[in-house]
Amino acid sequence: MKVLIADDHDIFRNVIKYYLTKYNFEITEVADGLAVLKEFKETNYDILFLDIYMPHLNGMNVAKYLKEVGKDTQTDVILISSSIDLDTLLELKKYGVKYFLSKPIDIKSFHHIVEEIMQSKDKKYEIFMQMAIDEAWKYQFLTYPNPAVGAVVVRNNKVLSVEAHHRAGEAHAEVLALKMAYLSRYPDSNLKEIQNSKEIHLFLCKNHENFFRECEIYVTLEPCNHIGKTPACAALLQSVRIKKVYIGTLDPTENASGGEKRLKNAGIAVETDICKDKTDTLLYPFLKFQSGYFTFFKMAMREDGSVDGGQITTQESLDMVHEIRTKIDLMVIGGNTVRIDRPTLDARFATPNKSPDILIYSREKTFDETIPLFQVPKRSVTINSHLGLVNTKKFVMVEGGDNLLNIIERNIDYLVVFISHKKNCIKKKTIENKNFKIEYSYFINKHDEIIFLKKVKENN
Repeated sequence: MKVLIADDHDIFRNVIKYYLTKYNFEITEVADGLAVLKEFKETNYDILFLDIYMPHLNGMNVAKYLKEVGKDTQTDVILISSSIDLDTLLELKKYGVKYFLSKPIDIKSFHHIVEEIMQSKDKKYEIFMQMAIDEAWKYQFLTYPNPAVGAVVVRNNKVLSVEAHHRAGEAHAEVLALKMAYLSRYPDSNLKEIQNSKEIHLFLCKNHENFFRECEIYVTLEPCNHIGKTPACAALLQSVRIKKVYIGTLDPTENASGGEKRLKNAGIAVETDICKDKTDTLLYPFLKFQSGYFTFFKMAMREDGSVDGGQITTQESLDMVHEIRTKIDLMVIGGNTVRIDRPTLDARFATPNKSPDILIYSREKTFDETIPLFQVPKRSVTINSHLGLVNTKKFVMVEGGDNLLNIIERNIDYLVVFISHKKNCIKKKTIENKNFKIEYSYFINKHDEIIFLKKVKENN
């Protein structure tokens, strides 16, 4: 956090600095009110210790200025005075001043106020980052080979946009979030017609009108610092002069990392490790197939665990499954399921319609070749009684039921379950067990829920 101490007496500034030594704050000090205004024109502070009586411009007028320019929602002001009357206190509250310390400063009161402010700010950061995390999970697997990333743009504690990266080769989460935040201010801008990431980047660099100087962005993964299919997000944030960047997880990949350093070198405030446990969880599938391969088992059921009686989930869930099928390198299915269900296992509801190659896990090699999955063009179908092929592919999806899961569980990283809640059941099947623990879940619509479960390490 950045802290500004404004008091015309050295002794009180030194006392405050001493009391703050237990916190990892970046501290600046000034001795008069005009210096405070100058500091806020150049830097955004989280906490301001403000003496009421100072030369050139008193604390009352400083608080009034901060209110007028909208800084009061970003900065917690702690007023310091040896004596102050009730009318002045009430006037200061109108300008957003919530805290008061009398001189000489009581150390217990001092730490109580500072820690209360820290907790409130941490909660705010967590709320905004959680919004980014929630949005990113909607595109988990769909961004392959890129990670799922979410971003939120906030201005004066008001959320302007919540976006996520949708698919590889398209605009990253930060670019889309900046675009939608800009359109919230300029709804008739030509920007709304622009979809290409590079063109959005160029438009915002040229036409940002300093709009983002009072904006903060929360992003689940460090903004990329390289030019690939899309321009570097860190360069865009630098160009539009975003006020502050909050990052969940620093990018562990060598070619994309460095965004944090670039932004800091450009004078932009950066804070990392916001909700890091949750953003690390979001990133896990990407890291797994980056380092080797990632295999997940997909199944669909009703609340009670039943799987018979035709289509289980809604078309919206089926569309998502078909979109995921276009991303995977291989799809695995059991031989009995192929013989009984005679499935197609294509991606006809996705755009583009790119059906996956199939591995049929079966000891018996003979199948009726009129089964629809054999008729899908540009597809390779392998029949084998072992899973060696799985270990040669980075991104593998297995479809089946409990029997197949029990057989190949050791090869599975994630269990992904689509559950239909269309019919309420008295007895509901428990999804989580000793082998798989829930990492995240959300409702695709009012009927269907998707649950992501991670394999528990065998040595745990």
